[in-house]
Amino acid sequence: MARLSNYMIDTEILDENKNMLVHGYTGALDLIDRELATYLKSNKDSLDRETFPFGEENYDLLNKRGYITDKTPEEEIQHVKNQANLLHKQNLTGIKCFGFLITYNCNFRCPYCYESRISNFGKDWSQKAFTKEIVDEAYEALATIEPVKEKRYQGLLLYGGEPLLKKNQEIVKYIVNKGVGLGYRFAAISNGFELENYEDILGPDKLGALQITIDGPRDQHNTTRIHKDGIPTFDKILSNVELALNKGCKVAIRMNTNIENIGKIKVLHELFEKKGFYENPLFQLNSALIYDYLDDLKEKDDKAREVNYMSHKDYIDVYEKHPDFNFEDEGFYKRISDSITKGQRLMLQPTYCGAPSNSYLLDPYHNIYACWERVGDGSQVVGKYGKNGVEFFPNLEEIHSHNVSEKESCSKCKFVFLCRGGCPQKAKTHSCKLVRELFKTSVNKVYHNNKKYFK
Repeated sequence: MARLSNYMIDTEILDENKNMLVHGYTGALDLIDRELATYLKSNKDSLDRETFPFGEENYDLLNKRGYITDKTPEEEIQHVKNQANLLHKQNLTGIKCFGFLITYNCNFRCPYCYESRISNFGKDWSQKAFTKEIVDEAYEALATIEPVKEKRYQGLLLYGGEPLLKKNQEIVKYIVNKGVGLGYRFAAISNGFELENYEDILGPDKLGALQITIDGPRDQHNTTRIHKDGIPTFDKILSNVELALNKGCKVAIRMNTNIENIGKIKVLHELFEKKGFYENPLFQLNSALIYDYLDDLKEKDDKAREVNYMSHKDYIDVYEKHPDFNFEDEGFYKRISDSITKGQRLMLQPTYCGAPSNSYLLDPYHNIYACWERVGDGSQVVGKYGKNGVEFFPNLEEIHSHNVSEKESCSKCKFVFLCRGGCPQKAKTHSCKLVRELFKTSVNKVYHNNKKYFK
């Protein structure tokens, strides 16, 4: 006797007599009447084609998409583990993603920054930046790590510290111009304060995508995005955002969010609306929850102690009240929306990010990292590059050996390939229950923003 799959995710659509079904390991996504959803759940252990009250055609479709299955619970779990290992193997042998950490130096002193501990190494250590010689070695390293050009992701990330400092404009322009000749295009994660010095390389053919942080309206922003010289930063960043948009860059504004500023996202949104930014399809505003990485710094840093963090649950509660804004949601909204608007199955992944499979970040000390949230941590260096080529350390193989199949609770979870086990760096804030709430909110947001696709 067939039964209801343990990996069917059923979400009620608010204010509608509809439910959204998502299958956790087939990637199927369907909108059905609530009556059918109720029947499936009420008869989960015995679903017979001949007595199915909604017709054999619907039964066959539900079976084909995985919601009705002949597999036992144990067979489903084993299927998930096998699928996770297969997906992980494909990622390990697939496209490689690269980034250059230009310098650990930064012109800001943001109190919540997870890289703040780097300052413990001393000013001279953080001042080191890429040179032309290091750049040439880094590009050689990319070709060594992935000899097949088509398997090197052509979007190369510029990272830091602050990658776009005025003092480093010569070397950054050398990186970009050389990289363009090799077929790369560039994105940067930047505070945007000295961006005007890069006007001549801004645009879709060179440095075409930027993530820039603005933490709320002027007064709020200037209390957290603090320049090393104590000068206000809001107006100059806003001017540079406008410059980048005019040059044809994609600009994603990130509002690092805590209790102090979460209520001000609407004010920031209205400011951007008044500036006409939303008329440009290249612009977007996103909220991202600030996570507490700074246990060691709080003992000696007053500003780190003063950061007023909020819980993930409180963050979700606010997210539910502002469905028009882009909140951090584990990528649920984008993946579900893409599936519906592009008519494709939901993207399923066996790891939370690229660190366990295909991510490589090169710094000016010839270190290679897999995780960009652990840069500067010597224990997380996975290899070296330089004149003598590339050498990887045994810990990279260890990092590359992990995926969601290893954890029994993940293998049994219907969200396994959507949650992906959560970020190891944010483990203490991860909650499976909150993931479910976040998913429910994201599904409803997708439905109400894309109703025309369901007619």
